Amino acid sequence: MENAMITMKNINKGYMLGEERLPILKDINFQVNKGEYVAILGPSGSGKSTIIKLLTGELVPSRGRVMINGFSMSNITRRQIPLMRRTVGVIFQDFRLI
Repeated sequence: MENAMITMKNINKGYMLGEERLPILKDINFQVNKGEYVAILGPSGSGKSTIIKLLTGELVPSRGRVMINGFSMSNITRRQIPLMRRTVGVIFQDFRLI
């Protein structure tokens, strides 16, 4: 855990679809250690963007804990989010500069 830069533990996340809750992530666990490179692959609707949004603080999990470089995403302040985001790089598959 000492070298862990990113930790997701027992993550659950769902979205409301009308009056029904649609589960997207269920009991997700992983760790990214210092020096590792990680790619997230999967079919459309598998939760890739949801994982990225959890890592950048755009979303909070329904259950579980996300840690980024010592920041707990469950109790990070709004002022700390830009500082945390400077420590994580995200490269999207398809981006366009306008």
